[in-house]
Amino acid sequence: MKTLVAVAAALCASAGVARADDTFEARAADARAIRHVEDLAWPLVAPCDRGDDTEQRQCRHVRDARAKELVGQTVLVDAEPEAFTAGAWNPQRKSVTLVLQACVRCAGVDIDGHTIYVVGTQPGGAATHFEGGRARPVVLSDTARPFSDEAAATAWLHGVRRVKVQLLLKVTDKAAWTAQGRSGLAFEVTGYRVISPCDGQIVLAKPASSPVPPDDRACKAEPQASDVPADGSPVDALSESMVHDAMQPVVDAADDCHDRYGVAGKARLAITIADDGTVVKSEQTGDFVDSPTGACIDKAMRKVVFPRSKKPRTTIVYPIVER
Repeated sequence: MKTLVAVAAALCASAGVARADDTFEARAADARAIRHVEDLAWPLVAPCDRGDDTEQRQCRHVRDARAKELVGQTVLVDAEPEAFTAGAWNPQRKSVTLVLQACVRCAGVDIDGHTIYVVGTQPGGAATHFEGGRARPVVLSDTARPFSDEAAATAWLHGVRRVKVQLLLKVTDKAAWTAQGRSGLAFEVTGYRVISPCDGQIVLAKPASSPVPPDDRACKAEPQASDVPADGSPVDALSESMVHDAMQPVVDAADDCHDRYGVAGKARLAITIADDGTVVKSEQTGDFVDSPTGACIDKAMRKVVFPRSKKPRTTIVYPIVER
């Protein structure tokens, strides 16, 4: 009996060590780093239909050889930064919502004249659909980060205004898909992490990840909302804090309507801003479209004015999450 107990204890201990060693770095150690997503997509979808017969045969030979090298591997790619969104400070819940979508290239990449949308999936995840010309894949993480007060949240948000999103993807020969008349590739996500390059902190990760060395180039100071000139002269570009400051009435309106109607969900606002700070276009997608809460958001948006800037047009995507 003592021997069996000892063996069981040893097995449990070894299992515990295995789990402790299951980190993002450990999984990435054997992964193939892909610098350009086009290099991942081309071997799997290239039509090789350009040029004469000889050129097409040569293209297919190179394509198939590269595909054979990739299939079965795990690759490490930098996803688009827009895959990660951080909501505004929510005073009722004293938190900031953090959402990570499996967007490798949700706006698509060009492969021999064809737009190919590259996304990640999870086992049992929902199929990819499209909103506003972008692929909307599965959500990898949807969580809230608590803060003691708005000042702490604002300071943290400023620190993560620029992020680096890394995904570990499993490559198979079944990655190609079509949906709503569009074509793309979908890879199972086996790990992810969101890094704040300035200080190297890990914003989100699965499995856990240690901080990375900071990148001083990412720490370039950005104008704050308080830096808007008092005389109304234009700033060089709208900063994140300027955007959050201008959008706060919209967030407040969404909070009020959520409290009134009790419907949870997410909204994404694609906003185009003129140099004089007026909103040229605002398009809402997500859960609140054609709902009372969506109407509250649209009504508040009609009153929003941003600081003037020297850029003729500024386009942003702003998330609003209600739980």
